[in-house]
Amino acid sequence: MGRVICSLLGGGALIACATCAGRQPFAGPPSLVPRVTVTIADKSDDAAGKKLFRERIRPALKEHCYECHSAKSDELKGNLRLDSREGWLKGGDNGPAIVPGDVEKSFLLKTMSYREDDYKMPPRGKLDEELLGDFERWVKLGAQDDQ
Repeated sequence: MGRVICSLLGGGALIACATCAGRQPFAGPPSLVPRVTVTIADKSDDAAGKKLFRERIRPALKEHCYECHSAKSDELKGNLRLDSREGWLKGGDNGPAIVPGDVEKSFLLKTMSYREDDYKMPPRGKLDEELLGDFERWVKLGAQDDQ
């Protein structure tokens, strides 16, 4: 997994991380909670993410999603394209489908795991737990495509 290299406060004050001159992790009042975290992905994460996309994610997207969410869709549902990284990052009517590195903010994962009341995707039935785990791991690795 990637490693956190720095966190910044809203005012730009540097805090917390092993890489930044050995400072200790931030522990302050809630009003000073870090607002930006910069993460550098290891090259092995990048390669693992691309492999996972190629072997598990793309085939699942093709089988379960492209009919409604690709350039070849007869009618693009929700203005969402899942056939390109640009498409899932831009998202559709509900905002970004995938937020690389953030499972909780990735709307697609909520719909696929049936945790979103108004959207349950794919509509023909929930994906198996192993495949859902692959999607979560892929997002945590940065949601790479294989380009």
